[in-house]
Amino acid sequence: MVSNIGNAFGFGRSFFVAAVLATAPISSAFAGEWWVGAYGGYNTSFDSDVKVSPGAAAITYRDVSWDGASFEMPPYWGVRGGYWFDGDYANFGMMLDYSHAKVKAALSGTAIGADFSHFEFTDGLNLLALNGLYRLPLTKTFTSYGGLGVGISVPHAEATARFGGAFDGMPRTFDYKLAGPVAQAQIGMEAKITESISAFAEYKFDYSWNSVDLNGGGRLDANIGTSQFILGVSYKFNCYTIPASLK
Repeated sequence: MVSNIGNAFGFGRSFFVAAVLATAPISSAFAGEWWVGAYGGYNTSFDSDVKVSPGAAAITYRDVSWDGASFEMPPYWGVRGGYWFDGDYANFGMMLDYSHAKVKAALSGTAIGADFSHFEFTDGLNLLALNGLYRLPLTKTFTSYGGLGVGISVPHAEATARFGGAFDGMPRTFDYKLAGPVAQAQIGMEAKITESISAFAEYKFDYSWNSVDLNGGGRLDANIGTSQFILGVSYKFNCYTIPASLK
């Protein structure tokens, strides 16, 4: 478990450092705002069907209840980097966002719990999305914003078959998997603290189509909608842009 926590945090740190370094050689070539940010918060997911295929046969578990386990180790967190355009397009931007959202299936007294003793993605659904952004300044301190984007899900799939269950004898799965596409939407409010530093509060929704191979030749399919309530801080590397509505 410790090594997987390290892998998850290592992935996020690598993304954050890459976002910072990427701004250095190109920020002078554009008059817009390059920025990076980090955040934490709470995530929860809607019930969804899960299909497990050990081979030619398949079992579908209806309305599996997911717990976000946001404050259990490793906790929910995320990092991002982006760019706001300048001139007539100063209200528009783009962002690369990584979130360590998690889900854990409720097993007690459930059909899926009869077949699995462990079934979760608590080392992360690991959602990476490229978003288009639009901002609407309300005052010189507060700016509202929204975004839409698409990306990929790279969850840490964890499945352990229960002795005597339908998948008894199937090897344990405990690996990172490239699972499928993600659609993301967000709306938030940014508050300027200094010319370079801002705080933000945001609601973000991700819908991921996860299809992963299980050890032993099986397959797991689960489409998961995740609501995320986040608080974070961002840092702007250059602050030349004046949004059109404030000119």
